[in-house]
Amino acid sequence: MRFSRRRRVTRHPVWLTAPLALVVGVAFLSFALAFPRTAFLLSLAALAALLASRGRRGLRGLLRWRGSEPVYAALVCALLSGGALAGQQFISGGHEGTVTVTRVVDGDTIEVAPPVDGIRTVRLIGVDAPETDHPRCGEQPYGREAANFAAGRLEGERVELEFDVERVDRYGRLLAYVRTEDGELFNETLVREGYAQVATFPPNVRYESLFLMHQREARGAERGLWGLSEEELALQTDRGNGIGGEC
Repeated sequence: MRFSRRRRVTRHPVWLTAPLALVVGVAFLSFALAFPRTAFLLSLAALAALLASRGRRGLRGLLRWRGSEPVYAALVCALLSGGALAGQQFISGGHEGTVTVTRVVDGDTIEVAPPVDGIRTVRLIGVDAPETDHPRCGEQPYGREAANFAAGRLEGERVELEFDVERVDRYGRLLAYVRTEDGELFNETLVREGYAQVATFPPNVRYESLFLMHQREARGAERGLWGLSEEELALQTDRGNGIGGEC
């Protein structure tokens, strides 16, 4: 008579697997909030790898995976929920909700509360206003006017931050489009009113064509900084718009 040898199944105690499951889930969700695109792709890849590891059993085999059910269940839930969260942010354009503008640093940089991902400073995407404290040239022409305009429109106001592909620049600032409570895209307003020139840094190019259209109109009407003298325009930052170069 032959006796079949049953495979020994290792089961981990719940008191050990439950905290581990919680840590894994929270860690991945936090990562998804900070890096939605990466988390979304990682979730898809990890889920595909888990399914592939079960061979022909596929999803049914994964759900019947015995031995460490709480850990695997938590892992799958974390991947799916994190992927859903990241996918929602990626598809919707990364709308982060509303914050309050606590300070306007200059025409294209603000500080907000509460901080997002631990960061308070926000650099507006796609635009470049004249500096009020340039490291080499000091205050650029029309820099004070741009800063005062931004302060008058944004300081103390509730705004919505909209993210593009990259959320943080090399200086540790958030990169965002800023929408006021009435739906105004403030980045667009800065260009349209001549308080900033277009400054495109791929891959954040969602509104590039819109900004360029408004810049052509503002330039043709000599609105804002476009009404400055040639000498003053030469002191602007060179962003590929045919001005600047001296700073």
